[in-house]
Amino acid sequence: YIEMKDKVVYESNMDYKDVQEILSFFEEHGIASSVETNEINYDDMRYTSWVYEKFHGPLNSELERFKYFLEHDYKARDLKELNESIKVKKISFLIDKEEISQMIMERYKDTYNVTAFTNAQGLYNGEIAQKTCTKGTGVKMVSELLHMPITSTIGFGDEMNDVEMIKTCHVGVVMENGCDELKQYATCICESVMDDGIYYECLRRKLIDAYKE
Repeated sequence: YIEMKDKVVYESNMDYKDVQEILSFFEEHGIASSVETNEINYDDMRYTSWVYEKFHGPLNSELERFKYFLEHDYKARDLKELNESIKVKKISFLIDKEEISQMIMERYKDTYNVTAFTNAQGLYNGEIAQKTCTKGTGVKMVSELLHMPITSTIGFGDEMNDVEMIKTCHVGVVMENGCDELKQYATCICESVMDDGIYYECLRRKLIDAYKE
C-alpha cells in the first residue's frame, strides 16, 4: 500500500478465498490469528489473551510491540466481522507448538511469504503476506515515483519480514533488539525502537536536527 499526497498510488491485497482457507486451517489447528487491513486489525481473541496470559519475560520485537500496543489503547475488531469487502494485507499467527509453526511454513511457503519470528517463551508467532509484493518492492516503487535513486534510500527493520527492505535500501539499519538473522544483512545496528533508535541513527547521519524542548 503506497499513499502519496493523500492519494493511493498503489495497492495490492490478499485474495479473500485464500484468506478464508488460511483462517479455516488456523481454526482447525487451534492457531490464534490477527488479520491486518487498511483500517484496523481483526483478531481472534485468543491472540490477545495469549499475549497477556503466557508472556512473562523477554519477547521477540514483534510481540514486544504488540504487547505495548495492547497496553496503550490498542483497538481491534472481532475476526467474525471480517468479510469479502475488506482489503486484507497480511495474517499474523500465534501458536504454542513448534511443529504446527513448521507446518504453516511448509503449507504456504510456495504461494505466500511466510515469516516465523524468534521463539518467545514457548510460543511461536509469524505472518503470512503476499509473495510478489514485499517491503522491498515498495521501496523500489516509491523511489521510481519520486525519480529518486536507490542510493538515496534508508530502511529500518527488526525482524525477517523486513529482509527484502533491508536488502533493497542503500542503507539497511537493523534495531539492536532485532533478530540476529536479519543483522547479517545490515549496514549498521542502531538502538532499539523503545530507546529511540530511529531518531538517534537519523541524527548521526545528519538527516535531522537534534530535538530541543
